[in-house]
Amino acid sequence: MGYMDTKSIPEAKDFGVPEQAMQPAYGMAETCTAMQYKNDFSVETGFHWFEKSSLKGMLKKTANRGKDAVSFVNLGRPMHGVKIRIVDEKNQLVPEGKIGSLHIKGEVITPGYLNNPEANKEAFVGDDWFNTGDLGFILNGELSITGRQKEVIIIRATNFYCYEIEDVVNRVEGVEPTFVGSSAIDDPASGSEGLAIFFSPKPDVDIIQLNKAIRTQIATECGVNPSYVIPIDKAVFPKTTSGKIQRTQMRHALEQGTYNDIIKEIDIALENDRTLPDWFFKTGWRKKALRGKRLETNCLVLCDDARLFEGLKPNIC
Repeated sequence: MGYMDTKSIPEAKDFGVPEQAMQPAYGMAETCTAMQYKNDFSVETGFHWFEKSSLKGMLKKTANRGKDAVSFVNLGRPMHGVKIRIVDEKNQLVPEGKIGSLHIKGEVITPGYLNNPEANKEAFVGDDWFNTGDLGFILNGELSITGRQKEVIIIRATNFYCYEIEDVVNRVEGVEPTFVGSSAIDDPASGSEGLAIFFSPKPDVDIIQLNKAIRTQIATECGVNPSYVIPIDKAVFPKTTSGKIQRTQMRHALEQGTYNDIIKEIDIALENDRTLPDWFFKTGWRKKALRGKRLETNCLVLCDDARLFEGLKPNIC
């Protein structure tokens, strides 16, 4: 796994579960499941904490545990017979401590996708290296996963990982834990990517108040105002059979108008800027008749900050 709630392991101790019972591992179907383990994992040493501002360059460690820091699980070293590397967008190696694309090489890798040459061309980048589609870094020879390449949301030049945003929403009272998804969405107002939040509310919860609470929490911890916060019934919340959140499926449903009715209902309740169309208010000018009677004689009008009229008044009158 690439992400773990640091509170879950200590809390499990209360139920008699030893800390060593949970060991992180990494793998995927294309690697015959797990191919990397951290067998000596512990809460004290198993997480790397970095400054969020350093995610685009060389990672900078920090003792800070606040909203300006981010943590990643240490997944250890690959098993025998497996090689890993971290590369940039041109498949060039990057130094330790810098995030890039994770490539894997070894006998555990699938020989290819059946009858899918396009997928094979994208996944196999040469010399038997397999592009996992995951982002990560190597530090002291050990791997950490930071997220999926397709699950990085860029808003106003700031990178957010989907799980990072979802963790914030999961902690809002009234939200069904683990039934939260986030995705980038085109935002015509700003001309860049916006943020869409999908969540399942607990029973008998005020949806509008919960919507406000989620927006407040996201704004406070991430500094972002979501474009959409959409409730989805728990029974139909898109997940795979293994529990993975189907973020792309929800984004496509949003783009296709599946959630338009609930969006409009929430917009009206919130009285936000999508409630009325842009053309509703329009500035207009109309001529207005002058008040009073027209003077029949000549009239001299002086507009002067020097108050010259005070000197002329006695001579005129």
